[in-house]
Amino acid sequence: DGQAQVNILGKPKEASTFGQLADIFVQSVLRTGQNYDRIDVVFDRYRETSMKSGTRDHRTRKCTPIRRVIEHRNVPLPSNWGSFMAVPENKADLACLLSEELMLHAPDDKVVITGGGFKEATQVQASRPDIDVQNLESDHEEADTRIILHAIHCDADNIVVAARDTDVLVLMIAHASKMKASQIWMRAGTANRRKYIPIHEVIKKIPVGAADHILAFHA
Repeated sequence: DGQAQVNILGKPKEASTFGQLADIFVQSVLRTGQNYDRIDVVFDRYRETSMKSGTRDHRTRKCTPIRRVIEHRNVPLPSNWGSFMAVPENKADLACLLSEELMLHAPDDKVVITGGGFKEATQVQASRPDIDVQNLESDHEEADTRIILHAIHCDADNIVVAARDTDVLVLMIAHASKMKASQIWMRAGTANRRKYIPIHEVIKKIPVGAADHILAFHA
C-alpha cells in the first residue's frame, strides 16, 4: 500500500523538496523488498464523489487544507504536512510523482509494478516490458482491493503482503483460492514488533466454505 508507506514516512527531516521525499520513499520500498524478486506498490484513488469522502473529512477536520501543486521534483515541501495531506488532490499528485520515480529507479534484478497512482486511473506500469499487466488495469478506488488483484496476478510460490489493515487480511482469506502461491503471508505489526500471518494456514483452520462468506460477515 503506497499511501500507507507515505503515512509511515511522514515528512522526513532530511527532505526539503518533493524530489528528496520521493528518493526516500523509493529507497524505503526497495529496502523493504530487498529479499523479493517482485515488488508491487499500489495507491488509492481520490474521487470527487466517493463513499469515503466523509471518512477523509473526519480524519482531517482539525487541519486547514492547503493546495500545493507538485509540478516538478524541486517543489518545496509544505511547512504544515497535515494541511497538505488533508487535500485529496495533493495526495493524488504525490502518488503520481512517487509512481513515476519508482519506475525510473527500478533495479535491473527485480520486477517492480505500480498502479493506482498515475493520472489515468487504470494505468499500470511494470519495470520489464515482458510483464503483461492488462489484468491489473482496474479503476478500483481502494488500494486494499488492488492489492488482491496484484496477488492473484503474481505467479510466485510465496507472496508477502505488507499491510496492517484488517480489511486486507479478510480480503486475502476470501480470495486466496484464486492465487497461485502455495504460501501467502501478511506482514503486519510495527518495525519493532513485526509479525507474519500465514494466510494459507488460517484457511486450513476455518470451516470449509467459510472463506466464501467472510466478506459479507466482516461487512
